Amino acid sequence: MVGSFWALGAVFARRYGQSVTDVTWFMTAGIAGGALFQYPIGWLSDHVDRRHVLLALSLLAVVTSAAVALTVRTELHLLTVFLFGAVTMPLYAISLATAADNSSAEEFVEIGTSVLMLNALGAASAPVMLGQLMSLFDATALFWAFAALGALFAVYLAVQTRDSNQIVAIEDHVPFSAAASEAAPTGFGLDPRGPEDAVGDLQPAGAMDINEPAAEPSPESEAEPPGPEPH
Repeated sequence: MVGSFWALGAVFARRYGQSVTDVTWFMTAGIAGGALFQYPIGWLSDHVDRRHVLLALSLLAVVTSAAVALTVRTELHLLTVFLFGAVTMPLYAISLATAADNSSAEEFVEIGTSVLMLNALGAASAPVMLGQLMSLFDATALFWAFAALGALFAVYLAVQTRDSNQIVAIEDHVPFSAAASEAAPTGFGLDPRGPEDAVGDLQPAGAMDINEPAAEPSPESEAEPPGPEPH
């Protein structure tokens, strides 16, 4: 859904817009909705079952997708696009967090890369198929297809939420950071936004701390070298 919006959203907007400005406002509305709602939806998923959050988002994706298709050339169109972005853009992040909750620490790299690969495959293949629907029917077929995908995801999640074995306690939710410090300590050390002692904290054990001043030479090293021996 999200990959197809990035690839075909401007095409959809151009079919019903009168200028490049209309296309710009269309894409901006969707992106702004996703950006503004990422944090509150993420906060909510930290305090309740993430699967229920995903189920709610998928159901809302059905409603907002249909609303976008039904409100073309109306004053409510940008509002519906804004709401569509708000409920669909966080789907990937919440899905990845749910996968992390159900995996051990040593499994997360493999699971994270798998989720990223699946996301990339969907983003590459879906626009090809949905673009054909737009050509065969109407441009609104894009958002009707989004509604159908959201409904399929909702059915899948409804089945998953009935499995009590997959419930993860709220206190067991995995905390996330922007990046792991051990992944690129040099990059973090060069970041001017970090604390002054960040570089030394991220260096391997036994490494010289570049924040420390250079050691003073010993008196022996300051002594002049002996002259040549007399013949």
